[in-house]
Amino acid sequence: MANNRAQINTCLTVCGFSVVGQRNFLTQTEALDSWAAFMAIDYTDFSGISKNAFRHATPFSLGVLKQKRLSALKFWIEDAARMNEIPTAAAFTPLVLAEYIELYDAFVKAKVASVEFVVGPQFDSDNWVVFETGTEECLSDIQSHNGVPLSYLLRDNTNRPVLTVLSDRDTKIFWHAPLTGTAFAHDNKRVWAYLAARCNSTPAWSHIKMFQRAKNGRRAWLALSTFYGGTAENARKMMVARAALDELTWSNESSFKFSDYATQLVDHYETLERGRQPKSDEEKVIKLLKGMNSSDSFLRTRMEMNRTGITFDKAIVNISTAIAQIFPLANVKGRKAIVSQVGSGATSFSTHCNGVELTAANWTKRMNNEDYKCIPSQVKRLIGFAKANGYTDKLLSFQDAKNQNRNRSQEENKDNKRGISQVSQASEDAEEMMERVISKIEQKYAKHDTSSAGSDSVAPDMNSSSKSNANAGSTFGKQNATGGSRGGRG
Repeated sequence: MANNRAQINTCLTVCGFSVVGQRNFLTQTEALDSWAAFMAIDYTDFSGISKNAFRHATPFSLGVLKQKRLSALKFWIEDAARMNEIPTAAAFTPLVLAEYIELYDAFVKAKVASVEFVVGPQFDSDNWVVFETGTEECLSDIQSHNGVPLSYLLRDNTNRPVLTVLSDRDTKIFWHAPLTGTAFAHDNKRVWAYLAARCNSTPAWSHIKMFQRAKNGRRAWLALSTFYGGTAENARKMMVARAALDELTWSNESSFKFSDYATQLVDHYETLERGRQPKSDEEKVIKLLKGMNSSDSFLRTRMEMNRTGITFDKAIVNISTAIAQIFPLANVKGRKAIVSQVGSGATSFSTHCNGVELTAANWTKRMNNEDYKCIPSQVKRLIGFAKANGYTDKLLSFQDAKNQNRNRSQEENKDNKRGISQVSQASEDAEEMMERVISKIEQKYAKHDTSSAGSDSVAPDMNSSSKSNANAGSTFGKQNATGGSRGGRG
């Protein structure tokens, strides 16, 4: 007992009780002369001790700061028990005191009922990993009744690590928290409340409803984990992941974004790791590059530069950066591509620029501001060029005439050749006009990946968003009023 009292006195000195009479009041009058005594009292008792100190024969003030230090000392002593360790006064330094003042404050705030269970995913039978991870993260932010994050009730003791002196505090208190006793019973009901709110009216409810009467949150969680994350289910998920990895490929940003390709790779490798069949960084990088099919010389060079001696995460970052240089506007507001291939059919012509489809309908009418902001200045001028040459007004009639021509040519005799020729010429004019516009777009942007250095910027002209399409193209239209020579395209 004397040894305990000496150690308590040393700790009280660290807490700022430098006067012998004050320490004697705490250790003798209030009987806080051992580690067990500190653990036996409640944190609220310090306010009563403060009143007793003021009425003591040699009164002194036990203010808010000193009460907070005593609370931090108590929390440190309790923490030693949570870590299954014996406290020693030598370990309680001023730095440790400062650390535990913060830990105790966080503990008090986390116990406030209003912060409990405000986040956390709903159960989804198709995505157990998201539910499992989200639940663990949510309960890790909530303090249990015994000062340990509430997630300790979810632990799988078959995966218990070997704990040493070098293990960190959080790991120690997580694995040493008892699964019996008053505190556990209280926490167990809280975990049940959390799971019931997120599993009711889902397929998971059939697996946990038998624990409703006892409100046994831990048993409910283990039941879900066994069914949805157990050996058989993990084997199925790993088989799916391996098959997906074999099939997963990337070729360009317009059809499948590289970010989505990389994300799927990461998800599948996490599935294998959870099934205890992890892949090395080297294997992951090999698959990353093997699944990419691109004829772009710049990108292929960057791929080769990331083939060896690099982590999987770093390779993703490097290649993603290279792709962003090739397709600088590929991700602007979710747009698909800078300029995509021209699509043509029997009754329409169109192209895409930054994901905005350019058709007769939206060239004739004013485009909405969001789409208009995404179109580079040169393309805006090309729109004006087409309008100045009457393309948008004549397209539909030209296309209709072309269709009539195609039908009549099979039925009418050669005596009508001249009339048909006139209709045909009109439709050819429409085709030529559209092709001329598209040709100019392609010339300007299609080879952007090989000629971006020193070229005009293709970034959206944000300062021109209030202008109409016709005004944006007025200068270009005047300079090309004839639409160019008929003998050449573009």
